[in-house]
Amino acid sequence: MISELSELALRCPWCHGKIARAVSDEDEFPHKGDYGFCKGCGEVFVFTDRTDKKRGLAVRKPSFAERFLIATHPGIKKMRAKRMT
Repeated sequence: MISELSELALRCPWCHGKIARAVSDEDEFPHKGDYGFCKGCGEVFVFTDRTDKKRGLAVRKPSFAERFLIATHPGIKKMRAKRMT
């Protein structure tokens, strides 16, 4: 499921741009391990439940193994194709 997240104050870990959407397998709000898509650079990131500095919803760059899963994820393929048009 793809959800709109423009209202949240989260920033992309790649370019620090505004986050556009999340890809979640369960519901509309992202959870730890769900993927997000940056409106600015088009990169994908991973939601996590906290960072060293704050608790709550945060984002990080994907690991090498996660990058493989991202490349084959149908929802992410759809978002990337939409961004290219």
